[in-house]
Amino acid sequence: MSFDLIVFAPNHVPKQKAEFASWFGRVRGTPDDFCHPSMENCVQELKEYFSELKSYLPWQEEEPDSTCAADYSFARYMIHCSFPLSCQRKAYDTALALCWRLQLGLYDISGSGDVIYPEAAWEAIEARSTSKKPWWKFWRP
Repeated sequence: MSFDLIVFAPNHVPKQKAEFASWFGRVRGTPDDFCHPSMENCVQELKEYFSELKSYLPWQEEEPDSTCAADYSFARYMIHCSFPLSCQRKAYDTALALCWRLQLGLYDISGSGDVIYPEAAWEAIEARSTSKKPWWKFWRP
């Protein structure tokens, strides 16, 4: 089993969730699908994203013995990331933070199904934050 995420270039995909889902369904199985073993055909912002992401979550082809090695597939405007379930939280948090910083979108294809565009990424990060203390621990630092 794996945990899958899709990272996409938001300027090249529909802006509404329903339109995105329809578009994504049409793209599957076409030459724009994730059939590329390398990122040569990806847009520049995805190339930058991937070079940084693999420093946190290595590519299985380059580091097969890593416990969090991921499998990546490439399309022109998207990267399909498949992580081991044991690394689910780290993978999601890392991918989301990089999407926010580099202004890319994230599609949680194997989890909630949420499509997070760059303008909503910060709210998603805050919602996942574990640094908030429970209300009953107000007296502790």
